[in-house]
Amino acid sequence: MTPNTTAAAPDRTIAQQVLLAAAQLELQGQMPFSAESLIVASWQISAKAFGLKGFAELYPDSNRVLSVIMGERGLARQGLLDKVGVKLYTLSERGRKLVERLEAPDTGEPVEKEKKESKKKLTKDLEKFIERVTASLALTRYRTGVKSGITFRDACDFWGVADRTDVIAVQAASRRMPGQIAQIEQLFDGDKLQLSNGRRVSIQEVHTLSDLHVFLTDQFSRHLSAAKPKK
Repeated sequence: MTPNTTAAAPDRTIAQQVLLAAAQLELQGQMPFSAESLIVASWQISAKAFGLKGFAELYPDSNRVLSVIMGERGLARQGLLDKVGVKLYTLSERGRKLVERLEAPDTGEPVEKEKKESKKKLTKDLEKFIERVTASLALTRYRTGVKSGITFRDACDFWGVADRTDVIAVQAASRRMPGQIAQIEQLFDGDKLQLSNGRRVSIQEVHTLSDLHVFLTDQFSRHLSAAKPKK
């Protein structure tokens, strides 16, 4: 795909165009997507906005896109992108809602009205998942500032794998985790979610799960990539 040499949508901000590029990647099945993929996708949407100065039609300006993703006012810090690994991202629930508003035709009708019928429900499996991860030792140690005490066994328990020597199972479980957390985020209508036992979970707790997952994948990247699969 060749880049668009004109701004794809003059009425949209640079950050909004990057967010739309992220949504395009997810539609193509890239979930999570890498920062590099997002750089190229943004450039393909608008070489004028994201091309390297003097060579806009030939090369993307990676710093231009990275500055939109990272930093104090970046999409990740705003909660529009979730960081799920080293330079790996997914759209957050907030990010998806913003994309829906950006892509919706201007009919004067709010997007949320059209989404009421498809509101997600809290299933037993998701409820069990919430109970397990929020009670995990890894989360307790992470919250209390004892990150150095988190072991690979703790990480495997958090990801839901009993046999930490089964590398393939651990890798698969860690890859599933961002999607499972995203499913929980979609259940929120406000900042609290009530479980069937009466317990209330905050959206901030769910965000902490995402932060912990990123920490664990970084901390145990050698275990996840270098170990040999169990025979």
